[in-house]
Amino acid sequence: MSPIFDSFGTWDNLGTITLGLDWQTFPKTAVAPKILRFTYLYDFNEWENSAKYKSYAIARFNYPLVNPTVSPSFRLYPKPEQEIRYFANTQPLVDFQAKKILYPRRRFANIEAIIVRLQIEAVIDD
Repeated sequence: MSPIFDSFGTWDNLGTITLGLDWQTFPKTAVAPKILRFTYLYDFNEWENSAKYKSYAIARFNYPLVNPTVSPSFRLYPKPEQEIRYFANTQPLVDFQAKKILYPRRRFANIEAIIVRLQIEAVIDD
């Protein structure tokens, strides 16, 4: 995929995953990421109107040069807008990992969860 340019700089796409209950690593390693953009890919109508379980993601950095070292995890809540986060202290090479956490929308919700995919991009120049 070709880089995307905007007022933040040049964005490098680190990949897209379908969130699951186990940690997943995004396909591409980031180089010293300071600004990340998260895009949630899901059916917004289904999210708003369904009795299925909702989920949020927990995410963390995995440092491949210091084995095994991970950052504290942080939450990401699906939303229609893209989310930009700044990270001041990251290592030169960083893998990004995420998994979903389920929570019931209603008391008697179906066990089936809404499928949410997460895409991450990192600014490669600022």
